[in-house]
Amino acid sequence: MVKTITDQNDFFFYFEIIRQIRPESVLDIGMFLKRIGAVSRNVKNMSFPDSVLLTGVDTDLTDNLGIYETIYDSIITVDEFLSTSAHYTLAIYIDDTESPELLPDDLISWLRGHVSYLAVKTGPGYTIDNIRTDFGTSIRPITIEQNEYAFVTLRN
Repeated sequence: MVKTITDQNDFFFYFEIIRQIRPESVLDIGMFLKRIGAVSRNVKNMSFPDSVLLTGVDTDLTDNLGIYETIYDSIITVDEFLSTSAHYTLAIYIDDTESPELLPDDLISWLRGHVSYLAVKTGPGYTIDNIRTDFGTSIRPITIEQNEYAFVTLRN
């Protein structure tokens, strides 16, 4: 089972990026809302509109509760999303493990071709330099207290 995310900075980052970008569609890699135990798109006075198409990529298929089918417009597996031709305005990936791993090459390639913006949590195992190497595009580092994130423009 994936560790539940409890870091308030991660909550803020997730919702604030969506608020500022105002995307038509979001690809939530790892299903952040599932991992924080949310029961809606409103968490701790933070929310985003139901009009945002929210697709969850479920990397932990062990706890599929029906509530997530009401929060997410669709839920897909990693294999399903790597084979889709869909385009997303924003992809968000928040890995809350002690040492986030490098993104696999097939995921990097897919993101480059199907996503306009990427928001990702960095850490000792996945740094801003790694992101620069992987994407080589416009990268804006973001620090919230002790946490570091990156906002990447892949295409406009």
